[in-house]
Amino acid sequence: MTSLSDDPKSNLYSDLLKIAIQNSPDLIWLKDLNCKYLMINHSFEKFYKLSASEVIGKGDEEIFPFELSERFLTSDKEVLQTNKPVTIQFTTIHDIDPRTITTIKSPIYDAD
Repeated sequence: MTSLSDDPKSNLYSDLLKIAIQNSPDLIWLKDLNCKYLMINHSFEKFYKLSASEVIGKGDEEIFPFELSERFLTSDKEVLQTNKPVTIQFTTIHDIDPRTITTIKSPIYDAD
């Protein structure tokens, strides 16, 4: 019996998923149970003008202004407590212009 990681099709699907995430125009990121970033996509890097190395392993409080990081952390905790998606909306300044952003945060579970 082979595991999924040994299956060439599984590796292909994994590679395709990574390509889709990195090339999505939407901001995509994953955080661990301690609300630290595990990955971000290129759109996240471009929008916030931050590289993956500046974000991975850090929490929002280390990256964003207090008001924004508190809002992000509150919604992260709600997702963790309810195990349900949470929608938040906030306005931020982006390239001088205000932008209203709608974010849907969803719990994602690994095989364990």
